[in-house]
Amino acid sequence: MSKDASQDFCDIAVQYGMLSTEAAKKVTLDAETRKLPASQCAHRAGLLTEVQIDVVEMLCHPLEAVPGYELLSLIGQGGMGVVFRARQISLNRQVALKTVLVGGQEIGRFEQEAQTVGRLLHPHIVAAHDFGRVGGRLFFAMELVEGEDAEQYVRRVGPLSDINAWGLIRQAATGLMHAAEFHIVHRDIKPANLLLVTPPRGYPLLPGLPMVKIADFGLAFLTEQSTDKTRLTSDQTTVGSPHYMAPEQLANSVVDSRADIYALGATAYHLLAGRPPFDGKTVAQVVFQKLQGKPIPLSQLRPDLKSDTLTLIDNMLQADPEQRIGSYPQLLDRLDLLDLGTPSVSTVVLPMEAIVDEGHNQRRPREIPRLRLADHEAPTLVTMPTVAQPVKPPKSAAKPRRALLVAGLALLGVLTVAGAAFGLRGSLWPTPPELTATGNSVELFNGRSLDGWMIAEGSWHVEADEEGSPVVSGSGVLRRRLPEAKDAAGSAVPLRWFRLEFAATLNTMAGVETHFAIQPGPDGRRAVVRVTANDIVLGERQGDRGPLTALRPAIPHARPTETRRVIRIERQVREWRVHVDEELLGTIPASSETLPEFRLVTDRPASPTKSKAWFSDLVIDALGVPPATTPKK
Repeated sequence: MSKDASQDFCDIAVQYGMLSTEAAKKVTLDAETRKLPASQCAHRAGLLTEVQIDVVEMLCHPLEAVPGYELLSLIGQGGMGVVFRARQISLNRQVALKTVLVGGQEIGRFEQEAQTVGRLLHPHIVAAHDFGRVGGRLFFAMELVEGEDAEQYVRRVGPLSDINAWGLIRQAATGLMHAAEFHIVHRDIKPANLLLVTPPRGYPLLPGLPMVKIADFGLAFLTEQSTDKTRLTSDQTTVGSPHYMAPEQLANSVVDSRADIYALGATAYHLLAGRPPFDGKTVAQVVFQKLQGKPIPLSQLRPDLKSDTLTLIDNMLQADPEQRIGSYPQLLDRLDLLDLGTPSVSTVVLPMEAIVDEGHNQRRPREIPRLRLADHEAPTLVTMPTVAQPVKPPKSAAKPRRALLVAGLALLGVLTVAGAAFGLRGSLWPTPPELTATGNSVELFNGRSLDGWMIAEGSWHVEADEEGSPVVSGSGVLRRRLPEAKDAAGSAVPLRWFRLEFAATLNTMAGVETHFAIQPGPDGRRAVVRVTANDIVLGERQGDRGPLTALRPAIPHARPTETRRVIRIERQVREWRVHVDEELLGTIPASSETLPEFRLVTDRPASPTKSKAWFSDLVIDALGVPPATTPKK
């Protein structure tokens, strides 16, 4: 290592507080005298650990440490790795890049984290972007979260009101419910793992309430696996944070979502009291207190809290899992029944550098002007041009879906984009409006050609069905972009709220699918409605042909002899709703980062000339807030 290289090494170590200025001078002199690398001299002198040396050396070579990324700064380090602020070069975006030196149990835990978080897609969970291995390191790129965690937030502003505390807890509960659908238990829910950010404009939260992002799924175990396979530490090691862990976790028992519900209750206690429910000075004291009895009653610390809050905290902190609130739907129902009055607009202050998923990371505060959320925005009006084509009504036992458009008629309507138009209806949560059809419709198939469609795989063409009606026929993957809308200035904007409806006929194909809510990237995850002769499944895939993961139990066909199904997919404000033959198949939480398209996909045919499916009556309706009506006198 040259003199300049030694100086750079020591300068970075000093910058991040790993070496004092005096120690750095001694290391630099020692390296020059012995003709040894500064890292080796610092390690021999016991001034830096191997992990610290690795961190500094990576920062010395920011473009070489992890291919495809440029390291910008150190965010923090903890027991499960080191986290950098980095730039993903290919997309020119900043990410949180987590690395761990390969060796021991860290490999298993790190790979477990990457695979676990990679399966999750939810607005209240820190998103995963990339995972790989380079040299002696594993790396994991994830969403860079700018904000502070809930522990710091309470320490700074003091204990929260009922409505603000439950507002944060409810967001976390929806994210954990999404994880539970994949049989994932977080195992380390605590205030430090709830990162708070300024919500996007129009996101449905109470005015002034931060948005929650759950971090650190590194301890998450798949509950569908056995204990022996999932416990990645020794039998004598407890994983998680004792102040918030459920008693069954402390005993190294098999745990399920009820353990996270307990931890969520302990977190709510902390948000309301300014301290954990069990606050011993040592781990042993905390464990002893928890196993001996209940915490200090919250009513003694906060006599101003409402009885509903106290009861719900008590129900979540039951030591016996059988006596505890047992599921997230049950918890959300209880939260939605709380009557906590009308919230007052508060201030959201997010004064920290990027915070990621190490509850005990080193953090560097910086001053940022206080941010105040704006009042609810007025609805923005946009119009969508309509090109009408004559189509036949669906041949199905389902109810008629709409009056079809008249041939050749061009319609202009008004689509109300209602993402920000949420009001309180006397309860805790702002309820988004029920979006309905605005009268703006576009036929996606003109009956003559595949104009507007993109063949991604296989063979597709137009032919006639048994009754002579035109259908889209073929096998493989067929893509269609969503129509564009126009805002008040006449500019094209993505169509956000819509209802897609069409008829799918198996014909000679074993299974057909509709892919929607497609994430960016060649293998982006997407929601899938799969129809076969036997059942209907709502699930997800990664890529067009990845393994299918069911999100709901399969529903047997009520009429298995019929091969034609009418599928309706609605993009409402908070969720996607899927109906098959007018029956609700299920809902999926909505994410804003999806491609403006959907795909028709069939199984790979045994014979391309003989195996094919039919699609017809493809229509998309713009959705919006129904106009206010004046009651008749």
